Amino acid sequence: MKNNKRDSGIILISVLWILAILSLLALSLSRQNAIEVSLMQYGIGKARAYAASRAGINYCLYFLDKLPMDKDTLYASGIKIPQGKTAQDYFQGVKVGEGEHVEISYMSDDYRADKKIKYYGLADESRRINVNSLNGTNSSVLSFLMQDRGVDKVLADSIASAVVDWRVKKNRPFDAPQELMMVKAMTPEIYSKIKDYLTVFPQQQSDLKINFNTAPEPVVYAVLKLWAMNNGKTEADVSAAMRDIENQRDNGQSANDASFEKPWQSLNTEKAESYWIRSVGIDENSHTRVVIEAVVGQTIAGWAIQSWQRS
Repeated sequence: MKNNKRDSGIILISVLWILAILSLLALSLSRQNAIEVSLMQYGIGKARAYAASRAGINYCLYFLDKLPMDKDTLYASGIKIPQGKTAQDYFQGVKVGEGEHVEISYMSDDYRADKKIKYYGLADESRRINVNSLNGTNSSVLSFLMQDRGVDKVLADSIASAVVDWRVKKNRPFDAPQELMMVKAMTPEIYSKIKDYLTVFPQQQSDLKINFNTAPEPVVYAVLKLWAMNNGKTEADVSAAMRDIENQRDNGQSANDASFEKPWQSLNTEKAESYWIRSVGIDENSHTRVVIEAVVGQTIAGWAIQSWQRS
């Protein structure tokens, strides 16, 4: 009798262990299936977000053709915003599908470079220094930019000269700003300090010009330093010119207004040939997002993508 009770107890314990093991296996399989479903949903969401981001680029290309801007400003570049509307109305939360939307925006220094500001819309490439416009007579502008960012003058001068030499030996324009990393004496640390202020578009630009209405303070300073060097001006003249530009922006004036005529206007342009687009595609169901950054330019056939990367 005792043996039967003992055997029954052993059987019961064995059954309980088997049930526990089966429960663990079922739980493990359930969790694995849940993970696989989540990964599948994430993949689908990522694909939808990518498609939304690409749609954002096409959205900008369409309006560049239909609503061209006469001159670029900080708050409206490339695309003319109709009266009564804002850039935010046109570029925030744009529906591009069932459950997907896109935002066209970017963060940039304000003119005083003491904080970042979010802007909606496109950014003109003429707010940056085009390294493809540099030559033996104006390459000092790149040196001035590097010096302003904390690079030693001798080293900055050497790198600026090497940039011109590289393009001459290559016998073609720079294809991307990252190509500067191949130039003699350039380091990742130096490049990281100046990369946001440089462009390679348009690739055939022959004259060094920037848009004083949109360029960040380090770019304005570097170009005005070049102007001062070529015209026998002093640091005080540069400071005065920068104050003029700051007041011009605060008052909503343009650098080409007749009432605001200044000797450095020959270095100014107000209408870009290329624009930078940062398109953020968002899938609302999975809350995934994909960012595509593209540079677009005008061709004989219309506006087209010149360069793009998925961030």
